[in-house]
Amino acid sequence: MEVIKDSSHYFYARDGEVLKDMGDLLKFLERADDGTFSHHFNEEKNDFANWTDDTLQDHQLANKMYAAKTRDEMYKIIKDRVEKSLRQPSKKKSIINEIKEALSK
Repeated sequence: MEVIKDSSHYFYARDGEVLKDMGDLLKFLERADDGTFSHHFNEEKNDFANWTDDTLQDHQLANKMYAAKTRDEMYKIIKDRVEKSLRQPSKKKSIINEIKEALSK
């Protein structure tokens, strides 16, 4: 899960919370009050999916988020993605392993 480094790409929630990645979004969904949540997610808009699509460029995840109808559905979609990313080895580790394998031959 990549953390955004450019602050102009952060998600700035109505309550002042700043989200830098999907882990932050997951935590936000756990604790945001209903007013703040519904400001960003309602029948007319889905700021979380827009941010995921436009800024994070994760179109597949964004499509799932656009389909969410409730806070619980949105939470489950994000939680599944965060857990999946934690189970996958990082690219950095796989590159190091490839170099080790090449050197051992």
